[in-house]
Parts: sequence; structure tokens; C-alpha cells
Amino acid sequence: MGSSVSSAEDRIERAVLSLLLAHEDAGWQSIEWLIEEIGDRTAALCALDRLRAIGLAESDRGLARPSAAARRFDELGI
Repeated sequence: MGSSVSSAEDRIERAVLSLLLAHEDAGWQSIEWLIEEIGDRTAALCALDRLRAIGLAESDRGLARPSAAARRFDELGI
């Protein structure tokens, strides 16, 4: 069961990070917008927390954005 939970969490993290990177300037986006897009408040907030903890996202005052490292990785197209 652990691997299926982890897999679901990974998918949500990828979705959150993809949404943050999807905007051309990859700037600040509303966390409420992210929650609406994901469709699950708890899952979206947990994913954002995990992304922040590993340095792939930043958040402040109800807004979130990809970190510089995440943007650069995305630019490399890996």
C-alpha cells in the first residue's frame, strides 16, 4: 500500500510543479488557484509543502512559484 500512496503523492507533486511552471514567466500563482486545479485542498497543500521542503517551490502570502532550480531544470528540458 505504501508504494501506491507514494505514487499518488508523486503524481500530485508533478501536477503542482507543472502548473507552476506552465506560465511563461513562471511567476507567482495563487495557492487557491492551484488547489482548484488539483481538486483536493489537502493533497495540493501537502504536495506544495513537499516541493518547498526539497527546494523546488517557494510560497509567500497565499502565492506560490517554482524555485530558480526548478525553472532551470525545466529550461534544460530533461
